Amino acid sequence: MVQTWPRSQNSVVASALHGHMFNRIGSPFTRQFTPGERPALCFVTAFTTIFYSIIRIKQIESAFATQYTDKSMTKRNNLLSVLLSLILLSAIILLVLNAMRQQELNTTSQELAIELTQRILSRDPETQVPNVQALLDNAHPSFLQRRSTASSTAYIAMVFKNLGELEVIENISGASETPLLVFSDVLPRAAYVLEAVFANGSSTVEIQLIFDQDRWSVIDFSVKSSLMVL
Repeated sequence: MVQTWPRSQNSVVASALHGHMFNRIGSPFTRQFTPGERPALCFVTAFTTIFYSIIRIKQIESAFATQYTDKSMTKRNNLLSVLLSLILLSAIILLVLNAMRQQELNTTSQELAIELTQRILSRDPETQVPNVQALLDNAHPSFLQRRSTASSTAYIAMVFKNLGELEVIENISGASETPLLVFSDVLPRAAYVLEAVFANGSSTVEIQLIFDQDRWSVIDFSVKSSLMVL
């Protein structure tokens, strides 16, 4: 019997697992901040920028004030201060939006990784066959180009043959990777490694996701175990 987590509790499960290490195992990314570090980095960067920019603005105003005393120059200084303040405010807003988006993507991608792994490695309640359709329904076009429906079906069937049905997911590590710029053309990605217990033994499940067309899709899914016989 598979130990499952109801959909309504996915956020609770993800939050509980959120405290585990988030070292990327097999992740394709070359630079990574954990979900806790990324928002903090954005806020620290924003406030540091504000602090030094305000100091610089005051220095500029002081320099102008010592050289020019006429009213027109004072107006120019005031205008310059307003413009610089607006630029700084815009930068802060972008950083905050990015931090909020990063946190949301971390949560949703982790929840989906857990949910899909449970569904894919369990039997369909109606047909009692491996639920490979859960993988196909959430696969990215690039995944479907590399692996046909028949190939995916055969792979999941081999997992069931060697490992049996999934019983419980014990741990998850990994995180999502989001571009620093909110309006970047680079698509967010996520990579997770799940420690799972099957009927015949323990194994690890690796799943990679990409956020395309406002949804997470699977770009890779594999089960690693010494029990797997090709």
